[in-house]
Amino acid sequence: MDWIGAVNVIIGILVATAAGIGLPLALCNRKKQGQSKNLELHTHLIGIGVNATLAAEETGRKKNRHSTFFRC
Repeated sequence: MDWIGAVNVIIGILVATAAGIGLPLALCNRKKQGQSKNLELHTHLIGIGVNATLAAEETGRKKNRHSTFFRC
């Protein structure tokens, strides 16, 4: 194997590792901001004159959509 091929393999492994770690972290942070973003959008819509209501959250048992490997 020549040096260029070895460097390409190493770069590929580093990119895959960074994506495997960074993607779950980014999605977790995005999910935590969801409720505040909903309220911000609701107040903006009311401010511009749109008759909007927030959806009521179910009072029943919520589904657990998190994997057992990674929890936010």
